[in-house]
Amino acid sequence: MPSERQGLAGGLVNSIVHLGITFCLGFADIIQAETIERVGLLKSYKAIFWFGVAAASVALFLMAFFVKVEKAKSDLTADEKRDLEKTVPKKRQDNAQDNVP
Repeated sequence: MPSERQGLAGGLVNSIVHLGITFCLGFADIIQAETIERVGLLKSYKAIFWFGVAAASVALFLMAFFVKVEKAKSDLTADEKRDLEKTVPKKRQDNAQDNVP
């Protein structure tokens, strides 16, 4: 990814993480509010703990089976490719002008 867009990508990832945290905290609060009167405070905390374990298990399953990370390759970065494209046509034009009689 070009360096001028890495900040945008980082901001997007950060926003998604915070949105996920917000939803999980909301669900945990709902679980706590609905279970505290029936089972007591300690079991209510245990229910929230197991909700967290289940959410983490789902995330692990999704990452393990649906997200494919390719093996790292030694290639030019997007910035290096852009710089190379800028310099190569310029050199070709210089060579073409040198060959003109």
